[in-house]
Amino acid sequence: MIVKTLEVLKKKCYDYSEENPYPRLSLAEYLKIFLPNVKESKTNYLNELLTEINLRVEEIRRDIAEYGGGFEAVNEESIGMLNPDDDEEGERIEDEMEKFELLKTKDFIASELDRSKELLSQEVLHSLTSNGKEKKSVGHREIVTFQNKIHWQGTETQFVYLFEQLVKAKLLNDDFLDTTGGGYSLLAQHFENRNGKPFKNTQLANTFQNLVANKKTPGQPIGADKIDNVISKIKSKK
Repeated sequence: MIVKTLEVLKKKCYDYSEENPYPRLSLAEYLKIFLPNVKESKTNYLNELLTEINLRVEEIRRDIAEYGGGFEAVNEESIGMLNPDDDEEGERIEDEMEKFELLKTKDFIASELDRSKELLSQEVLHSLTSNGKEKKSVGHREIVTFQNKIHWQGTETQFVYLFEQLVKAKLLNDDFLDTTGGGYSLLAQHFENRNGKPFKNTQLANTFQNLVANKKTPGQPIGADKIDNVISKIKSKK
């Protein structure tokens, strides 16, 4: 199995640890230092790395299962019960330690991807709206908040289509427009239509159903190409 991105990261982490032995960094800790230097799309890099980590973890788990006793029986606290001088248990210790390391790195990547999605969602709103904006700094990030309802100047169908496409583009959570996601209520709370009247969440949900049921251009309102173009530009900045 070829895990190019992961192996390159491991090599860089090892070389860094050789030059800076104290404190010795875990793979996740090194990735946090290394990530700002990635020249390609950081989201693409993290997703590729995450895929390789998942493959490697499954491979390790299959190897551990062959030792017997169940591969979930050992955790970081109980691994000391294994005998490093025993050939089989010594190999298992190495596999278990690599697995723990990769799972921690996986958690860090997941948190970075969530943060990236949040920032991109804010950037989309910033690009498409202009009134009632107020900026404030939270830590090292600048957050855009809105004092008044955001005035949508397109049609209601275009409005619903926009957020449907944001979900499909993975710029919003998958459940945002589901009844459990509360997305329509959130949109109705913060946006008003082009006539200056507030949206109603039930009305937005009905508009979405009508959009899907449209026989001529199912799922696409007039002007959909302009919305698609905006989303494409946002995604290209990832």
